[in-house]
Amino acid sequence: MADSFSKNLRQELMHQIPKGLTERQALLAGIFCTDKPDKGLDLATSVEVAPNVSEYVLNLFSLLQFKANVRQLSSTVKISVAPESMEEFIGCFSMCFTDKSADILSSSEEFRRNFLKGAFIACGYCSDPHKSYRVELHVRNSKAVSLVIWMLHGNDIEPSVTVRDNISVIRFRSGDSVSTFFALIGASAAFLEFESIRVDKEIQGRVNRAVNCDSGNARRQADAGARRTALFTKLLASEVSASIPKELLKAAQVHIDNPGLSISELGALMDPPIGKSGMNHRLKKLEEIASEL
Repeated sequence: MADSFSKNLRQELMHQIPKGLTERQALLAGIFCTDKPDKGLDLATSVEVAPNVSEYVLNLFSLLQFKANVRQLSSTVKISVAPESMEEFIGCFSMCFTDKSADILSSSEEFRRNFLKGAFIACGYCSDPHKSYRVELHVRNSKAVSLVIWMLHGNDIEPSVTVRDNISVIRFRSGDSVSTFFALIGASAAFLEFESIRVDKEIQGRVNRAVNCDSGNARRQADAGARRTALFTKLLASEVSASIPKELLKAAQVHIDNPGLSISELGALMDPPIGKSGMNHRLKKLEEIASEL
Protein backbone atom coordinates (compact mmCIF):
# COMPACT_ATOMS: atom_id res chain seq x y z
CA MET A 1 0.00 0.00 0.00
CA ALA A 2 2.84 2.42 0.89
CA ASP A 3 4.68 1.68 -2.38
CA SER A 4 1.37 1.97 -4.22
CA PHE A 5 0.67 5.43 -2.74
CA SER A 6 4.18 6.67 -3.64
CA LYS A 7 3.90 5.15 -7.11
CA ASN A 8 0.52 6.74 -7.76
CA LEU A 9 1.76 10.09 -6.49
CA ARG A 10 4.82 9.96 -8.76
CA GLN A 11 2.69 8.95 -11.74
CA GLU A 12 0.32 11.84 -11.08
CA LEU A 13 3.23 14.30 -11.10
CA MET A 14 4.75 12.87 -14.28
CA HIS A 15 1.43 13.08 -16.14
CA GLN A 16 1.47 16.87 -15.75
CA ILE A 17 2.92 18.61 -18.79
CA PRO A 18 5.48 21.33 -17.93
CA LYS A 19 4.64 24.37 -20.03
CA GLY A 20 6.90 27.33 -19.29
CA LEU A 21 10.70 27.60 -19.38
CA THR A 22 11.04 28.22 -15.65
CA GLU A 23 8.86 25.20 -14.86
CA ARG A 24 10.94 22.93 -17.10
CA GLN A 25 14.25 24.21 -15.74
CA ALA A 26 13.11 23.86 -12.14
CA LEU A 27 11.88 20.30 -12.71
CA LEU A 28 15.17 19.22 -14.27
CA ALA A 29 17.16 21.07 -11.59
CA GLY A 30 15.22 19.24 -8.85
CA ILE A 31 15.95 15.90 -10.51
CA PHE A 32 19.68 16.45 -11.12
CA CYS A 33 20.44 18.32 -7.89
CA THR A 34 19.44 15.26 -5.86
CA ASP A 35 21.99 12.95 -7.53
CA LYS A 36 25.67 12.53 -6.74
CA PRO A 37 27.76 15.45 -8.13
CA ASP A 38 30.55 14.98 -10.64
CA LYS A 39 34.17 15.34 -9.52
CA GLY A 40 35.20 18.98 -9.69
CA LEU A 41 31.58 20.13 -9.93
CA ASP A 42 28.86 20.91 -7.40
CA LEU A 43 26.13 19.45 -9.59
CA ALA A 44 25.53 16.12 -11.27
CA THR A 45 25.66 15.80 -15.04
CA SER A 46 24.10 12.34 -14.97
CA VAL A 47 21.27 10.82 -13.02
CA GLU A 48 20.06 7.28 -12.36
CA VAL A 49 16.31 6.91 -12.33
CA ALA A 50 13.72 4.15 -12.42
CA PRO A 51 12.75 3.02 -15.95
CA ASN A 52 9.29 4.57 -15.64
CA VAL A 53 10.88 7.95 -14.78
CA SER A 54 13.47 7.95 -17.59
CA GLU A 55 10.94 8.85 -20.29
CA TYR A 56 9.83 11.87 -18.27
CA VAL A 57 13.43 13.06 -17.80
CA LEU A 58 14.21 12.63 -21.49
CA ASN A 59 11.10 14.61 -22.36
CA LEU A 60 12.41 17.48 -20.21
CA PHE A 61 15.75 17.28 -22.05
CA SER A 62 13.93 17.55 -25.34
CA LEU A 63 11.80 20.50 -24.21
CA LEU A 64 14.93 22.34 -23.03
CA GLN A 65 16.82 21.32 -26.19
CA PHE A 66 19.53 19.47 -24.26
CA LYS A 67 21.08 16.34 -25.77
CA ALA A 68 21.28 13.22 -23.61
CA ASN A 69 23.06 9.87 -23.59
CA VAL A 70 21.07 6.94 -22.21
CA ARG A 71 22.41 3.69 -20.74
CA GLN A 72 20.28 0.84 -19.39
CA LEU A 73 21.62 -0.55 -16.10
CA SER A 74 20.42 -3.63 -14.21
CA SER A 75 17.41 -1.98 -12.57
CA THR A 76 17.78 1.71 -13.44
CA VAL A 77 18.39 3.95 -16.42
CA LYS A 78 21.39 6.30 -16.44
CA ILE A 79 20.81 9.56 -18.29
CA SER A 80 23.88 11.72 -18.93
CA VAL A 81 24.24 15.16 -20.47
CA ALA A 82 25.76 14.82 -23.95
CA PRO A 83 29.07 16.65 -24.51
CA GLU A 84 27.52 19.08 -27.00
CA SER A 85 25.01 20.25 -24.34
CA MET A 86 27.36 20.22 -21.35
CA GLU A 87 28.32 23.90 -21.34
CA GLU A 88 24.74 25.10 -21.61
CA PHE A 89 23.57 22.59 -18.98
CA ILE A 90 26.23 23.64 -16.46
CA GLY A 91 25.56 27.31 -17.14
CA CYS A 92 21.86 26.78 -16.52
CA PHE A 93 22.00 24.76 -13.31
CA SER A 94 25.18 25.94 -11.62
CA MET A 95 22.97 28.79 -10.33
CA CYS A 96 21.63 26.28 -7.78
CA PHE A 97 25.02 26.26 -6.02
CA THR A 98 25.95 29.92 -5.72
CA ASP A 99 26.11 31.70 -2.36
CA LYS A 100 22.83 33.47 -3.14
CA SER A 101 20.99 30.54 -4.74
CA ALA A 102 18.94 29.65 -1.66
CA ASP A 103 17.60 33.20 -1.33
CA ILE A 104 16.99 33.73 -5.04
CA LEU A 105 15.51 30.36 -5.99
CA SER A 106 13.45 29.66 -2.89
CA SER A 107 11.84 33.10 -3.14
CA SER A 108 10.26 32.12 -6.48
CA GLU A 109 7.12 30.09 -5.75
CA GLU A 110 7.03 28.69 -9.30
CA PHE A 111 10.63 27.54 -9.15
CA ARG A 112 10.22 26.21 -5.61
CA ARG A 113 7.11 24.20 -6.49
CA ASN A 114 8.63 22.58 -9.57
CA PHE A 115 12.07 22.03 -8.07
CA LEU A 116 10.52 20.03 -5.20
CA LYS A 117 8.27 18.22 -7.66
CA GLY A 118 11.34 17.15 -9.65
CA ALA A 119 13.14 16.12 -6.47
CA PHE A 120 10.23 13.92 -5.41
CA ILE A 121 9.97 12.33 -8.86
CA ALA A 122 13.68 11.46 -8.71
CA CYS A 123 14.15 10.38 -5.11
CA GLY A 124 10.92 10.82 -3.13
CA TYR A 125 8.97 8.42 -0.97
CA CYS A 126 5.67 8.68 0.89
CA SER A 127 4.46 6.21 3.51
CA ASP A 128 0.99 4.68 3.50
CA PRO A 129 -1.09 7.43 5.16
CA HIS A 130 -3.36 4.78 6.68
CA LYS A 131 -0.41 3.80 8.88
CA SER A 132 1.71 6.95 9.27
CA TYR A 133 2.37 10.37 7.80
CA ARG A 134 5.86 10.62 6.30
CA VAL A 135 7.50 12.08 3.21
CA GLU A 136 11.19 11.50 2.47
CA LEU A 137 13.61 12.88 -0.12
CA HIS A 138 16.79 10.80 -0.49
CA VAL A 139 19.38 13.33 -1.68
CA ARG A 140 22.78 12.03 -2.84
CA ASN A 141 24.29 15.49 -3.32
CA SER A 142 25.17 16.85 0.14
CA LYS A 143 25.65 20.36 -1.31
CA ALA A 144 22.01 20.40 -2.46
CA VAL A 145 20.57 19.52 0.97
CA SER A 146 20.50 23.11 2.24
CA LEU A 147 18.79 24.23 -0.98
CA VAL A 148 16.05 21.60 -0.61
CA ILE A 149 15.54 22.60 3.02
CA TRP A 150 15.29 26.26 2.03
CA MET A 151 12.65 25.32 -0.53
CA LEU A 152 10.64 23.51 2.14
CA HIS A 153 11.05 26.35 4.63
CA GLY A 154 9.51 28.62 2.01
CA ASN A 155 6.21 26.83 2.70
CA ASP A 156 6.61 26.45 6.47
CA ILE A 157 7.64 22.78 6.27
CA GLU A 158 10.24 21.97 8.93
CA PRO A 159 12.09 18.77 7.95
CA SER A 160 14.67 16.71 9.81
CA VAL A 161 17.83 15.38 8.15
CA THR A 162 19.64 12.12 8.77
CA VAL A 163 22.52 10.60 6.81
CA ARG A 164 22.33 6.95 5.79
CA ASP A 165 24.92 5.30 3.52
CA ASN A 166 26.18 8.74 2.39
CA ILE A 167 22.65 9.72 1.40
CA SER A 168 20.91 12.61 3.17
CA VAL A 169 17.34 11.67 4.06
CA ILE A 170 15.22 14.81 4.34
CA ARG A 171 12.07 13.82 6.19
CA PHE A 172 8.90 15.40 7.59
CA ARG A 173 6.16 13.58 9.46
CA SER A 174 3.36 15.92 10.52
CA GLY A 175 0.05 15.62 8.74
CA ASP A 176 -0.04 19.37 8.08
CA SER A 177 3.43 19.31 6.47
CA VAL A 178 2.59 16.34 4.24
CA SER A 179 -0.68 17.95 3.19
CA THR A 180 1.08 21.26 2.46
CA PHE A 181 3.75 19.47 0.41
CA PHE A 182 1.18 17.67 -1.77
CA ALA A 183 -0.63 20.94 -2.43
CA LEU A 184 2.67 22.73 -3.15
CA ILE A 185 3.87 20.28 -5.81
CA GLY A 186 0.46 20.14 -7.47
CA ALA A 187 -0.47 16.58 -6.50
CA SER A 188 -4.20 17.33 -6.19
CA ALA A 189 -5.38 13.69 -6.34
CA ALA A 190 -2.88 12.61 -3.69
CA PHE A 191 -3.81 15.65 -1.60
CA LEU A 192 -7.53 14.80 -1.67
CA GLU A 193 -6.90 11.12 -0.90
CA PHE A 194 -4.55 12.02 1.94
CA GLU A 195 -7.00 14.49 3.48
CA SER A 196 -9.83 11.93 3.21
CA ILE A 197 -7.75 9.32 5.02
CA ARG A 198 -6.66 11.89 7.57
CA VAL A 199 -10.25 12.92 8.38
CA ASP A 200 -11.34 9.26 8.65
CA LYS A 201 -8.47 8.55 11.06
CA GLU A 202 -9.34 11.55 13.22
CA ILE A 203 -13.00 10.51 13.40
CA GLN A 204 -12.05 6.92 14.19
CA GLY A 205 -9.68 8.18 16.87
CA ARG A 206 -12.46 10.14 18.52
CA VAL A 207 -14.77 7.12 18.38
CA ASN A 208 -12.08 4.89 19.90
CA ARG A 209 -11.43 7.37 22.69
CA ALA A 210 -15.17 7.56 23.46
CA VAL A 211 -15.48 3.75 23.44
CA ASN A 212 -12.43 3.37 25.67
CA CYS A 213 -13.85 5.96 28.04
CA ASP A 214 -17.21 4.13 28.19
CA SER A 215 -15.44 0.80 28.67
CA GLY A 216 -13.35 2.27 31.45
CA ASN A 217 -16.42 3.66 33.19
CA ALA A 218 -18.22 0.33 32.89
CA ARG A 219 -15.20 -1.50 34.27
CA ARG A 220 -14.89 0.87 37.22
CA GLN A 221 -18.63 0.56 37.87
CA ALA A 222 -18.41 -3.25 37.85
CA ASP A 223 -15.40 -3.25 40.20
CA ALA A 224 -17.11 -0.89 42.62
CA GLY A 225 -20.30 -2.97 42.49
CA ALA A 226 -18.43 -6.20 43.23
CA ARG A 227 -16.61 -4.58 46.15
CA ARG A 228 -19.84 -3.22 47.63
CA THR A 229 -21.63 -6.56 47.18
CA ALA A 230 -18.91 -8.32 49.17
CA LEU A 231 -19.08 -5.70 51.93
CA PHE A 232 -22.89 -5.72 52.16
CA THR A 233 -23.11 -9.53 52.19
CA LYS A 234 -20.69 -9.59 55.10
CA LEU A 235 -22.62 -6.80 56.81
CA LEU A 236 -26.03 -8.51 56.56
CA ALA A 237 -24.56 -11.72 57.98
CA SER A 238 -23.16 -9.91 61.01
CA GLU A 239 -24.80 -9.05 64.34
CA VAL A 240 -24.51 -5.36 63.46
CA SER A 241 -27.32 -5.73 60.90
CA ALA A 242 -29.89 -5.83 63.73
CA SER A 243 -29.14 -2.20 64.58
CA ILE A 244 -29.11 -0.88 60.98
CA PRO A 245 -32.15 1.21 59.85
CA LYS A 246 -34.58 -0.65 57.58
CA GLU A 247 -34.09 1.72 54.62
CA LEU A 248 -30.35 0.96 54.68
CA LEU A 249 -30.92 -2.79 54.95
CA LYS A 250 -33.29 -2.62 51.97
CA ALA A 251 -30.69 -0.68 49.96
CA ALA A 252 -28.07 -3.30 50.77
CA GLN A 253 -30.36 -6.16 49.76
CA VAL A 254 -31.37 -4.45 46.47
CA HIS A 255 -27.69 -3.99 45.64
CA ILE A 256 -26.86 -7.64 46.40
CA ASP A 257 -29.82 -8.91 44.37
CA ASN A 258 -29.04 -6.77 41.31
CA PRO A 259 -25.31 -6.86 40.63
CA GLY A 260 -24.14 -4.71 37.74
CA LEU A 261 -26.93 -2.12 37.87
CA SER A 262 -26.06 1.56 38.08
CA ILE A 263 -26.84 3.58 41.20
CA SER A 264 -29.71 5.29 39.39
CA GLU A 265 -31.19 1.90 38.40
CA LEU A 266 -30.84 0.59 41.97
CA GLY A 267 -32.63 3.68 43.31
CA ALA A 268 -35.54 3.01 40.94
CA LEU A 269 -35.98 -0.47 42.53
CA MET A 270 -36.42 0.91 46.04
CA ASP A 271 -39.89 1.10 47.58
CA PRO A 272 -40.68 3.89 47.24
CA PRO A 273 -38.17 4.71 44.44
CA ILE A 274 -35.45 7.21 45.25
CA GLY A 275 -33.10 9.25 43.08
CA LYS A 276 -29.44 8.64 42.32
CA SER A 277 -28.29 11.04 45.02
CA GLY A 278 -30.42 9.42 47.71
CA MET A 279 -29.36 5.90 46.71
CA ASN A 280 -25.71 6.92 46.59
CA HIS A 281 -26.00 8.41 50.09
CA ARG A 282 -27.41 5.13 51.46
CA LEU A 283 -24.72 3.03 49.79
CA LYS A 284 -21.98 5.29 51.15
CA LYS A 285 -23.47 5.00 54.65
CA LEU A 286 -23.56 1.19 54.34
CA GLU A 287 -19.93 1.15 53.22
CA GLU A 288 -18.92 3.19 56.27
CA ILE A 289 -20.71 0.77 58.60
CA ALA A 290 -19.33 -2.33 56.83
CA SER A 291 -15.78 -0.99 56.85
CA GLU A 292 -15.83 -0.89 60.64
CA LEU A 293 -16.53 -4.63 60.90
